[in-house]
Amino acid sequence: MTKILAIDDMMADLISLKTFLQDAFPEATLYTETDGPKGIEMAIAKDPDVILLDILMPKIDGFEICRQLKEDKRVKDIPVIFITGINADKNIRIKALEVGAEAFVSKPIDVSELTAQIKAMVKIKHANEQKRDEKDRLATLVFERTHELEESQIHFKNLADSGQALIWTANLDKKCDYFNQPWLDFTGRTFEQEKNYGWTEGVHPEDLKRCIETFESAFDKREKFRMEYRLLHCSGDYKWIDDLGSPRYNSKGDFVGYIGHCLDITESKNLMENIIEAKEKAEKSNLLKTAFLNNISHEVRTPLNGILGFGSLLAEPGISEEEKERYFALMKSSSDRLINTITDYMNISLLVSGNLSVHLAPVNISSIIEFSRNKFKELSSAKQLNFNFIVPGGSKELTLKTDLDLIKIIIHHLLDNAIKFTEKGEVSIGFVTKEKSIEFFVKDTGSGIDREDQIQIFELFTQKNLNESRVQQGSGLGLSIVKGILNLLGGNIRVESVNGSGSTFYFSIPFKMEDSKALEDIQFQPVQKTEKLPVVLAVDDEETNSIYIEAVLRKYTSKIIKAVNGKEAVDICRNNPDISIVLMDIKMPVMNGFEATSIIKSFRKDLPIIAVTAYAMAEDEKIALDAGCDDYLAKPFTYSRLIEKVQKYTS
Repeated sequence: MTKILAIDDMMADLISLKTFLQDAFPEATLYTETDGPKGIEMAIAKDPDVILLDILMPKIDGFEICRQLKEDKRVKDIPVIFITGINADKNIRIKALEVGAEAFVSKPIDVSELTAQIKAMVKIKHANEQKRDEKDRLATLVFERTHELEESQIHFKNLADSGQALIWTANLDKKCDYFNQPWLDFTGRTFEQEKNYGWTEGVHPEDLKRCIETFESAFDKREKFRMEYRLLHCSGDYKWIDDLGSPRYNSKGDFVGYIGHCLDITESKNLMENIIEAKEKAEKSNLLKTAFLNNISHEVRTPLNGILGFGSLLAEPGISEEEKERYFALMKSSSDRLINTITDYMNISLLVSGNLSVHLAPVNISSIIEFSRNKFKELSSAKQLNFNFIVPGGSKELTLKTDLDLIKIIIHHLLDNAIKFTEKGEVSIGFVTKEKSIEFFVKDTGSGIDREDQIQIFELFTQKNLNESRVQQGSGLGLSIVKGILNLLGGNIRVESVNGSGSTFYFSIPFKMEDSKALEDIQFQPVQKTEKLPVVLAVDDEETNSIYIEAVLRKYTSKIIKAVNGKEAVDICRNNPDISIVLMDIKMPVMNGFEATSIIKSFRKDLPIIAVTAYAMAEDEKIALDAGCDDYLAKPFTYSRLIEKVQKYTS
């Protein structure tokens, strides 16, 4: 519906105009006002489609009213038609147009002209409104799209910056024009430093050429690429990067450059390298284990062959005494070798399973030296080697708190190896005292060890020359056992060697000077010898062992009583007070040796009981003594060792 505002100070003119307008525009709404300022207020309030304005008016004339209307944004688009009775000369019309009027009608009014002018102005108003609405709509749309774009950019920037991926883009010149925040945080550099080709400054020199060639080749072919390279991290270390690049295209399908995202794969790279290394090590270890198992077979079967072979020869008729002595010596040598092999396998089994116990006690260092002298003097002499002892003056009475049995195992393996691998020259053993330890050393003039082998010789299944033709016998476990025992004792071991020039093994044992004191001399009571031969109870469920004990002790006892289990032994001891000593096996049916010993000691506290058992580990002796046994004899044993033990407690 059309709205018309007429502003004229002459009420008669307004009434005449209203009559005319009602006839010409019956559906129109007509507003009238005789005051100029109030007319402006009404225009603002009613927003008419056209304003009919008189020029000559009190207070302010029509020109000023028109000027104010056109300066007000709220009503400036409303068409203004001047209607005046003054002479409408050229200057007045020009002034009317200058203040913003759209049309000019002179009084007396030509009805058809005014009607046409009003209709034309209404169309102009509606067109302006449509233009304004469209402009507003477009402005709103632009604002919304701009806001959406900004939000989208913020969203994608947040996405790019919130993840772990390092993201970059490159333009058509192959120059990088964007790096996300994680990339900048990773490198510790600014965008200005990284842009264009600045990022290549952080690529590892060994990877740079391959990296650029891969990037440029894929770029020229518009192909995806993937490459791994090392990139300098802000920490100063190089990190491995997995970089995936893809061509970028705009909405028209035009190629505009590349986008790439990178991930830090250092951990997975190191893990993969560790897996590969472990795989190679496992494969190598499997080969060595195979060789090791073959060596076990060799080290068990070879002495068994000597024992069985020479045992069979001894049964042959016509053997001379000289041959018998030689065969017996070879059988003993084979037996000793078999015992050492089995002992090594048992010790390494206890070490690997964590079941080897440590029993610390004061140990006089002179007893360690004496053990070395007694055990290896004859062996070194047999090879015509000088056997030296290098001991600091005044140190023989030093005492350290350690496990003597385990120390003996260490020295046994080191001296045995030294003598075994030395064909001429000398072998030496000694020690020096340090602030918190005593360092022993075993030195030889033997074949020596290659530098690359020195790191591996203490590890399982990595024995030097294990896969080669071996010229020396042995289980190949000695140094692994030594290292394992030293770990238990809180010590360590190292080696100095030059291939072909001998080796020196150093091992240290924790030592505190304040704990060291001279051991009191043990006062032995003079042995009271008696003419009466002892009565021996031999307890063993294996008949072969009982027969052997009986054969050995026949000349040294008045009577040998046999029992096949612990219960029989307890009953026999109750009923035979004349029994002088008990040789007690441990693993037996019905009742084991430990339980039997405990019961016998309850009613015959002073009866000597010697544990005679195949439990031959260092800690087994301690277990036997803790169970109440007075002494310990490990199977297999020599007849002289058995006689020595029996006479120790019966003479």
